[in-house]
Amino acid sequence: MTKTITIDGKPVAFKASAAFLLKYANTFGRDALADLQQLDDLLVKGDFTGVIIMQRCLYVMAKSADPTVPDDMISWLDGFDDFPTMDIFSDLSDIFVSAVSGSKDEAPAEKKSTTKKKSPQQA
Repeated sequence: MTKTITIDGKPVAFKASAAFLLKYANTFGRDALADLQQLDDLLVKGDFTGVIIMQRCLYVMAKSADPTVPDDMISWLDGFDDFPTMDIFSDLSDIFVSAVSGSKDEAPAEKKSTTKKKSPQQA
């Protein structure tokens, strides 16, 4: 799923796909899910590491959408005078969550049971 938003007056494309977790691991040598599990606690504590986790996620999605994005996150971030990380992350939460969770806000299909239910007399 791809979404383009304006950051610092520039259109920036972001792509979230099933490959996100692998790309994050390959780029940063870290487990994205483990990092994301810490995110709320870090932000509540005012720990700047939470913002860095969000920036890593945003970078991976931007690089996925546009191969001309620099090969290192710092160079990419240096291309913006204004980069409201938390606002951007919030704007992209819909595509990000669907990529990480594997759903698009659809109810999962019900599994049909292949076993027969026992009648009350059989139980």
